[in-house]
Amino acid sequence: MATIRPRYNRQGDLIGYQAIVRRKGFPVRYETKESHKEAEDWAAIVEGEMVKGDFVDRRKSHEMTLGDAIDEFIRAVAPTHKGGNDEIARLNRFKREDDKLCQYALAKLPAHEIERYRDNRLSGVGYKKAVAPGSIARELNLLSRVVKNVATRVNLAVNPFSEVKRPVVNDARHDARIAPDDEKKLFDVIGKTRNPIMRHFLVVAIESAMRRGEMLSLKWADVDLERRTARLDKSNTKTAKARTVPLSARAVESLHSLWDRDERDPSDERVFSLGKDAVRHCWERLRKRAGLEHLHLHDARHEGATRRHEAGWDIMQIRAFTGHEDLRMVQRYVSVSADSLVGKLRAEESTVPTVAIELPLALHEKLIHIAAHRDADISAILADLIGAAAAEIAENASAGEVVAA
Repeated sequence: MATIRPRYNRQGDLIGYQAIVRRKGFPVRYETKESHKEAEDWAAIVEGEMVKGDFVDRRKSHEMTLGDAIDEFIRAVAPTHKGGNDEIARLNRFKREDDKLCQYALAKLPAHEIERYRDNRLSGVGYKKAVAPGSIARELNLLSRVVKNVATRVNLAVNPFSEVKRPVVNDARHDARIAPDDEKKLFDVIGKTRNPIMRHFLVVAIESAMRRGEMLSLKWADVDLERRTARLDKSNTKTAKARTVPLSARAVESLHSLWDRDERDPSDERVFSLGKDAVRHCWERLRKRAGLEHLHLHDARHEGATRRHEAGWDIMQIRAFTGHEDLRMVQRYVSVSADSLVGKLRAEESTVPTVAIELPLALHEKLIHIAAHRDADISAILADLIGAAAAEIAENASAGEVVAA
């Protein structure tokens, strides 16, 4: 039988009722409720679970806060991930700006508070600026992984982040093309910078459709300029699968120039002697000076995939080229413009099928007569010819025998 006793504060005021459940073979459970009835109901539920064998001690989920779970993820999990630094930065920002949520115990974190955080981030209320739906979805998914990391250990019944609806994401940049004029502007600006490597980096990015991290991890030992391939180790790809990237003539020429540079350090194994932040800062300056602030560096990957599509590659070849596992992602990376579709329609329409017709013997003789006598009544003969041709077409069409010449 559970014990129910009143709880008082230091001033002697009643603050609630504590229920204590003791049963052999189970840890002592206790909980404070606002009313005596609530304490009795809670004790009855716990005792019932113990009797049926369904009891699970969830005290740890009531003790560990969301902030504690984030700290553990940052310390033990994020450093093992390829994008761990980005995860750590996101979580530290969350701890600074959303301290209220971090103070909740995992078992008591209400879904409506998470929804408030989601909506305020989308609208910018209480934050420096509003963020895109895709960013919010990624943040919620990251926090869900944080809670999942400790859920089993603390016997958390429900992951509260799994119960919150994600905003609709439609951030596919189908119009993200680096047009020839845009490319020229970028390279004109690059020619005025102090970083000559960035020119080669952008050329290879467009021509190979490799990710930024893949390019920065590339070593000269992985590049075969004779075979025109670049080998990416599985430890350096997003999908954790190795792949060999074919290199265009333009990419090979750029890599040759990069290898032959007088300033190249022979002891540096990297193809592109740049850091992640250096590339990011350099790109920000380039697009601003070129007046192309709508472009992202990742658009070079979109452009590379789209150019292969326009060259006639099928979807499976582009998938192998970009390293995507999901064909739907390949579709997001290929931009098909209306102009290109119109061009295909015009090409199809310009090919007019002809019909092979067997002319009657009399018409053959008339045609021979035309060739031999210039004074022949050509108009009459042509009329006969057209009439015979029309009759022949109709007869063949009804018999299903019209063939393209």
